[in-house]
Amino acid sequence: MTLGMSNTFQTIVSSLKAGELRWALSNYGDARVGTNSPFNINRKKTGKSSSWFAWGLLVSTSIDKPIHFLINSVFGPSFYIVPPATVIYNPTPVMNTTDAEQSSYFPEDPYDFSCWSAFRAGVYTYPSDFNFMPSETDLTFTFSSVIVTYHETNCTKYRNTTQDFSALFDEMNSQEVFLIGDCMNGIAVACDIGGDKTQSCRLNVRMSAALTLAGCLVLKAAYMIYTNFKARRKVKTRCLTYGDVIVASALDPKLRIWNECMVNAAEGHRQKVSHTCHKHCSDSELSRTGDNIGHCQKCKKFNTIDNAADLVHPVIAIKYKSSLISNLGVTAVSQMMILMLCSLTMVGVSIMLAIFFGSAATQRVNDCRLHPNDTMCEVPLGTYLNEIYGGFGGFNSSITLAALAPDNLGSEFLAFGIANGAQFLYSLLYLLLIYNITLISMEYDWGTLEKRRQRLRCTIVRGGGFVQSYLLQLPKRVLFPAMAFSALMHWMLGQAISTIEITWVDTVARTGHSQNFVVYATYPVWMSTVLMLAMTSICWWAFTYRREGFIPQMYGSMRACCSATTELDSFGREGIMWGDLTAPDLHDPRFRHAGLSSGIVGRIVPAELYCGHDLPDLKIS
Repeated sequence: MTLGMSNTFQTIVSSLKAGELRWALSNYGDARVGTNSPFNINRKKTGKSSSWFAWGLLVSTSIDKPIHFLINSVFGPSFYIVPPATVIYNPTPVMNTTDAEQSSYFPEDPYDFSCWSAFRAGVYTYPSDFNFMPSETDLTFTFSSVIVTYHETNCTKYRNTTQDFSALFDEMNSQEVFLIGDCMNGIAVACDIGGDKTQSCRLNVRMSAALTLAGCLVLKAAYMIYTNFKARRKVKTRCLTYGDVIVASALDPKLRIWNECMVNAAEGHRQKVSHTCHKHCSDSELSRTGDNIGHCQKCKKFNTIDNAADLVHPVIAIKYKSSLISNLGVTAVSQMMILMLCSLTMVGVSIMLAIFFGSAATQRVNDCRLHPNDTMCEVPLGTYLNEIYGGFGGFNSSITLAALAPDNLGSEFLAFGIANGAQFLYSLLYLLLIYNITLISMEYDWGTLEKRRQRLRCTIVRGGGFVQSYLLQLPKRVLFPAMAFSALMHWMLGQAISTIEITWVDTVARTGHSQNFVVYATYPVWMSTVLMLAMTSICWWAFTYRREGFIPQMYGSMRACCSATTELDSFGREGIMWGDLTAPDLHDPRFRHAGLSSGIVGRIVPAELYCGHDLPDLKIS
C-alpha cells in the first residue's frame, strides 16, 4: 500500500502541467504521460529542482528502495543458546582415543574450550571467540547438563583447580590443543552434553532500523498531507493520463499539433530551424521549408530549433505497427541485458545445486546398497537430502553457507545486504516490468478509440463525457496477479538465501555475543529461478507486443495525443472516437485528415496520404 501511494505521488511529481505542453513539445519534441519515470522531470519548464527533490524524497522513503532493507530488518529471529548449568564428572581408569571418539564433538574436542573449562573450572561456558565454540551440531539447542569423562590417573589432579578462565588459553599448545601435563583435551578429557533439550528462538526488534523506518514513513506522510492540502481549491493542471493531455489540447488550440495526424510515437518529426548564416554556411539562401539544408550543421549556437512548428508531415495510412521494443529503443536493450544476466545467474546456480543434489542422492543409494544395515539407510532419501541441502528453507532447515565475523557492526550491515539484496534487485526488475505493462495497457486503451466510442479517464476535468473514477494503477485483472506474483517471488527469494543470528552469553565475562550465518535452501532457489524465467518471458512478450490498427502508436506520447485533437472541440456523453475526418472544404485537397471527434467519424482509407490542415490561419479560425 505504501509503495502504491509512493508511485502515485511520483507520477504527480514527474507529470507536466497543461501550460507546459507546448513548450516541452517545441523544445524536446515529445514527453511521456502516465508513468512515474523521473526523466520526464527534465521536460518541465519550471520547478525542475523541486520536482527532482520531491521525487528523490519519495524514492528514498519507499519500501521498494533502500528502505526495503529496513522494513525487513526491524524484526529478526535469532537462536539464543545457554550453556549447561550442571557439570557431572565421570572419572575412568581407561580413557583412550576410542572413548574420545564417542564424544558428541569429536574431532573438534581438542579445541573445545567449553569442555576444557568444565573440566578445569567446573563451569561449562561459551567463549567470546566463536572459533573455540563446540561443533555446530545441535548448536541451536540448549541442554541442561554435561558429563565430563576424564582419565583418572592423568587428569584427576587438574580437575576443578582454577577459576581464572582467561588463563585457560595459556594451556593451549602450538597445535591449538588444550593440554596440561599428560591430560589432553579430546584424548584424556571428553564431554557429552545431554539432559533436557530445548530450543530458544526469540524475536528481536532492532530499534535503529525501526526508528529510521518510522522517520521515513512520517516524512513521506507529511509530504503527502502537505501536497494534498496545498492542492485544495485549486484548478488541477497536471496531466496524469493521456486523457488529460487530450482534454488540455482540445481546450487550448495552441497546444494542438497540426499536420501530424498519422505520425507514430518515437518516429522522426520535422523541425523548423531559424538559422543565422555565418562563414561556415555553403549556401546563403534560407530554406523555405524550415529545414536547415545548405547551412552549417555543426554550429548549434546559430540555430533556433522549433520541434512543434506545425510543418506538413504526410504519412501513408498503414495498419501494421512496430513492437514496443522499437519504441523504447536503448532503454529496452538495457532492460533485456539486466534480465538476461539475472536469469542466467540463477539458472547457473540452480544447475550447480542440481548436480550436487543428484550426486548426493547417487552416493546415498550406492552406500545403502553396500551397507544395507546402516542406520542412516532407514532415513528416507528425501529427508536425507533435505537435511544436507536445506529443503524448503525456513529458520530451522536452512543450510549454512558462510559465517560472518562475530560481534561486528559491519557484519550486521553485510547480513542485511545479503538477506535483502536479492529481493532489492528483484524490486528494481519488477518496476521495469510494471513500467512496460503500463505502456502496453495505455496503448491498448488508446487503440480501442479506433474500434468504438468511449469516455476518457481524466483528472483535470469532470462531467458526463469523462470517467470520474480514476486509478493511477493498472487494471485489476493485471495489477492483482502482478502483486501476487511479486509477493510469491519475494517470499521465495527470502527463503532461498538469508541470514540467521546465534546469540550466546559468556558466563564468565557476563557479556553477550552474536554471530550471523549466511544460509540457503535448495528448493526455494529452484522455485525462484522458475519464477524469474517466467518474469523474463513476460518481459520479452511485453517487448514484442504490437497492435494492429490505423491509429498511430502512442505509448504515452504527448505529441501523438496533441496531434489527434485538431478537430476535437467538444466531448459527448457517449465519449469520443478516432477515425477519418476529411473535409474537402477545410483541408488540403492533397491529403486526408484523421483524428478524435465526438461526432461521426469515417473509416480510414488504406494507402492514402494523411496529413491534415495546411493553412496556419485555419487553427485561428
